[in-house]
Amino acid sequence: MIDSPPVTRRKAAAIILLSLTIFLSIQSIGADTTNTTTTTSTTTTRWQPILIIGGGRGYDHGYFYEPMDVDVEDGSVYVVESYNGRVQKFNENGEYQDSYGTAGSGDAGELDDPAGVAFRRVDENDTLLYVADKNNDRVQIYRTWVNDSGTQVNWSAFGIGLSDEYIPQTRIYFENPSGVELDDEGIIYVANTGMDRISIFNQPNNSKVPAAKNRTEFNGSYSEDGPLNQPQGIAVYNGTVYVADTGNNMIRMFLKNGTQIRSFGGAGSGRAQFSSPRSLAVDSSGIIYVADTGNNRVSIYNSQGMYITTFGSVNCTSKIYSHPQDAGGQFCQPGGIDVKDNKLYVADTESHRVQVFNVTNLPEPTCILLGDDIPCGQVSMTEVIAYINKWTTGDANLSDIVLLINKWAVTG
Repeated sequence: MIDSPPVTRRKAAAIILLSLTIFLSIQSIGADTTNTTTTTSTTTTRWQPILIIGGGRGYDHGYFYEPMDVDVEDGSVYVVESYNGRVQKFNENGEYQDSYGTAGSGDAGELDDPAGVAFRRVDENDTLLYVADKNNDRVQIYRTWVNDSGTQVNWSAFGIGLSDEYIPQTRIYFENPSGVELDDEGIIYVANTGMDRISIFNQPNNSKVPAAKNRTEFNGSYSEDGPLNQPQGIAVYNGTVYVADTGNNMIRMFLKNGTQIRSFGGAGSGRAQFSSPRSLAVDSSGIIYVADTGNNRVSIYNSQGMYITTFGSVNCTSKIYSHPQDAGGQFCQPGGIDVKDNKLYVADTESHRVQVFNVTNLPEPTCILLGDDIPCGQVSMTEVIAYINKWTTGDANLSDIVLLINKWAVTG
C-alpha cells in the first residue's frame, strides 16, 4: 500500500479538527445555558468534593481567612491560615476541634503570615505541631506532652532572619520559609523560600529545637535545571524530597544530599506545565498531586511520571466567602495540598475553604512523560478517537486532542 504523503495527512488532520470544532459548536448550542460548556468545567463537574471544610471567610473558630496549607495526620486535619495567623484543627468530618497561635510577631505562638504546617506524633504522650512562620523568618513548634503533672504545652522556635552578621555554623537562617515537612523518622525539611534552598535538620525522633550543626542544605545549583527559585512546597516519600519550585514553575525531585533525580514542568497551562505551583503531596503509592496555583487546578501524575489527570477551574467570586458549599471543584489560588487514605485535601486559599476529594478511582495514566507535553511514541487514529471519547466524559482536554491530531499528522 502506498503511504499518504505528509501533506495529505495534514489536510486530513485539518478536516478532522474542523469536524470536531463543528461537533463542539453543536454541543454548545444544545447545552444548558446555566452551566459552562468548556472541557475544564466538564472536568470540574465530574470532580465534585465529598466534603468542604470551613464556614466561609471569617475570624471565628471554624472559619478561614486565607488557608495556606493543610496536613492530615492521626485522623485530624490541620489548616494554617495566613491572615488570621493561626492553625485550626478539624476532625475527619470537618468539625472544628481546636486552634493554635495568634497573629503577631512576638514569641509563644505569635504568627505572621504562616504558610506551612506539619504534625508529628513522637509517641502516645508527645505530639509536635510545626508551623512555617513566614514573615517572622522562623519555624515554630507547638508541643503537647503528658507527664506526672498532667498535660503540658509550650511553644518554641528556631531560625532568625538574614542579617549582616551571617554565621551559618552556629545559627539557623530563614527568609520567608513557606513549607515544612517531616519524614517517618522525624527529620525536618523546610522550604527556605527567600534563600532559594531546602534546609534539612537531621535530628530524628527528637522533640527538641534542632541545632545548626545538624543542618544540611541544597539549592539545586549543580543540577541541569539550575538553582531553585522561591521554592514553597515540599513533600517526602520513600527517601525522595519533592519540591514545588514555584519561581521556576517546576516540580523537582532530589535525594537528601541534594542530587537531583528528576524534574518536570515549565511555565504554561499544558498537562506538564504549571503557573506558580505552591504545594504538592505524594500518596502511599507514589502518586504525585500538585496544587497548580496560578492555573487554579490540581494536576496528578503517577509514580513513573506519567500524566493521570487535571481538574479544576477558576472561580474567584465573593459569593463563596459566605457560601463555601457552592462551586465545588472550582478554585481561587489553591495553595496547600495533602492526601491521606484516598482523600485529597486542597486549601482553596482565596475562596477561604478546604475542599476534599475522593481519589480512589483515578483514570489510567496516559503516555505523557514528565517534562513532555506531547504523547510519546506513535499516534494512531484509534488513539485520537479514544481521546475524543475521553473528552466527552471529562477525562481529557480539547488541547489533548489537538496535540494528538498534530502528532498523528507527522507520525500516524
